[in-house]
Amino acid sequence: MIFPTKSDYPNNFAILDYQHPTQTRLHTSLVEASASAYFESDPMSRYFLTRKFRHTASLFHDRSFDRVLDAGTGIGYFVPHLASIAKEVVGVERNEAAMYAREMLKKRGIANASVEQYDLLSLPYKDSSFDCVVALSVLDAFNGHELKIVLNNFRRVLAPHGLLIVGCSAENALTRFLHYRLGFLFGKRARTRQLLDSSKIPNAVFAKPISAPEAVEAIAQEQYHFKNIGVRTLSITPLLKLYRTTLFENMK
Repeated sequence: MIFPTKSDYPNNFAILDYQHPTQTRLHTSLVEASASAYFESDPMSRYFLTRKFRHTASLFHDRSFDRVLDAGTGIGYFVPHLASIAKEVVGVERNEAAMYAREMLKKRGIANASVEQYDLLSLPYKDSSFDCVVALSVLDAFNGHELKIVLNNFRRVLAPHGLLIVGCSAENALTRFLHYRLGFLFGKRARTRQLLDSSKIPNAVFAKPISAPEAVEAIAQEQYHFKNIGVRTLSITPLLKLYRTTLFENMK
């Protein structure tokens, strides 16, 4: 698999450590896009982030695509790999982190991928214009009504029998305890919490997941007639399920 490195991005994300008062919005966007998590979190967290993408890539079964939509691409961490298995990749990000993803693609010389700044609630693309949509760690931010709109948009832009890959955190009481109570053990996570406590970053950026994997799957199957053709859960133990990735086929 192909992953970008920290040096592929402008200023190596210096803004994450040296936030200027006039750049609060951009700083918040990069935190929301998990830039810090990919490159500056503790080794265990980085390991499982990478495992999440490898886990998802395994669902493709060596299949290639004409046009892939990476929904909620953030800083475009998964785009280089998608660009290696598709003729064209379009990443969509709602905030300013999109410009960091564009600079990364330019620096790596990836010509068959682009990143555009749109909201998933109002995708501007034509019907049936993608044969694959990837949505990892993005649907957690939407409530039930919004989730239906987003999934309906995915179904609209997907070609018949196109694939939708959805990844959601599979939280339970133990994972929440470890994440929220033991974060002080890791310096970067502790500094992020300090920023949150000082109200420099909106609470919404760190909101706990709203949409459980089961809810996403139920809506996708019942409301939009996707055919569930594969589910894989990344876990350490049966009690510590970290991530669930579901593959749907658009049956319209």
